[in-house]
Amino acid sequence: MMNLSTGRAWGLFASSHMMPDIDRSLLAPEQPSLSEMTGKSIELLSQDKNGFFLMVEGSQVDWADHANDPNYAVTDFLAFDEAVKVAVDFAKKDGHTLVLVFPDHNTGGMTIGSNSDSNYTSTTVEDVIAPLKGMKLSSAGVAAKIGTDLSSENIKKQLKTWWDIDATDDDIAEIIELHTNGENLSLDYAISEVISRNHTVIGWTTHGHSGDDVPLWAYGPDYPTGHIDNTEIAGYIAKELGFDLNKTNSHLFIEVGEVFSTDNGDGQLDKNEYLLNVTDSSNPVLEIGDAELPVNTNILIKNGVAHELEGIVVYAPATGKVYIPAGALSLVN
Repeated sequence: MMNLSTGRAWGLFASSHMMPDIDRSLLAPEQPSLSEMTGKSIELLSQDKNGFFLMVEGSQVDWADHANDPNYAVTDFLAFDEAVKVAVDFAKKDGHTLVLVFPDHNTGGMTIGSNSDSNYTSTTVEDVIAPLKGMKLSSAGVAAKIGTDLSSENIKKQLKTWWDIDATDDDIAEIIELHTNGENLSLDYAISEVISRNHTVIGWTTHGHSGDDVPLWAYGPDYPTGHIDNTEIAGYIAKELGFDLNKTNSHLFIEVGEVFSTDNGDGQLDKNEYLLNVTDSSNPVLEIGDAELPVNTNILIKNGVAHELEGIVVYAPATGKVYIPAGALSLVN
């Protein structure tokens, strides 16, 4: 990746997700950091005289908060912060690049002060930071080190080695209860929930998403300010990029039921009929006449030939509706 200097590129650095940043140096040192990938992307894309759009996601901050793992969250957020610095440094030098930074939602409902005494002003920065300093792996990394040996001795040993936490018998009992009985949590979730509660001043309200307002950071020309509904950001980006979001939406997303009839059940699809084939529930396929459009792809297959569409096929399970790009109509017909 670092040797690339021009051209189109696709980088895939893991068979599934990449490692948490805190685990990367120990468990996957060959993987690039988010800031390195951001820098290379900007280097390649900025060669286009017409400008560029780049989306960078620090996705595992969310995963860490789902797990209620504070150090995993903090270290991945700092890794994301380094990527933001790369983008802002380019924008400062370039002079006409807009940088927007925002989460799509909050997760976990993290609070500070959960175990402080009634005189909560006595909680210091060190009280917050000290328990995190000894954490060398994410909770998922610790769970991997524990493996299948769920003995109290092994769990205590791994927590001491990788988190510098002196877990008690009660801690271990809570972890095992959450993992194998009570809530049937994954081992990493159970570990981080119990250790956060019993050994830090960081509290959590959920393993799911929460309804908090989230911050928006912006730099560059005509940047937005104030309290903004999250759906307005898409319209703002469209305006800055110079296109009409409504027109683009109507061109890329046509509800198939408005154009074609549902299958009449005679065992064969006429050219104006459609059916959502969910034989493979993980990979539904929209069938229109003799054309096949796999959901979540931009591909239409007809007579054994795959055609690339300018947008993707979208299925909304809540409504049962399927949306296709306008360009698919001529190919179907």
